[in-house]
Amino acid sequence: ENTPVAKCAKLPTKDKNGQKLYCMDFLKCLRCRNMVVTKEDLYRLYSFYWLIIYEREEIGARKWKKYYSFIMRAIDRDVAPQFDADYVESIKAKAKIDPHPAWKRREQLEVVA
Repeated sequence: ENTPVAKCAKLPTKDKNGQKLYCMDFLKCLRCRNMVVTKEDLYRLYSFYWLIIYEREEIGARKWKKYYSFIMRAIDRDVAPQFDADYVESIKAKAKIDPHPAWKRREQLEVVA
């Protein structure tokens, strides 16, 4: 299943009316064993990455480190090396200039935080 960050291998649960319930805790995706990142997800993921970087100016370095620094490390250390470096750099640059609609505005991060 697609999420605003990447994909999730976990099947959604259902409520009492049979509606699918998806995990909405996107800040924890990179720590979750069910997260799956494909080449097609990198644009969305790097758009999220840049929004997280810009968030540092909004909330300050100490708070940013507490809530977001692990995301940057996980993407740079664990996700990026799994893909062609030139492709990653091109997608990273594209996401910085023209982010995916899911991660264009700070308000979108506040909804999931």
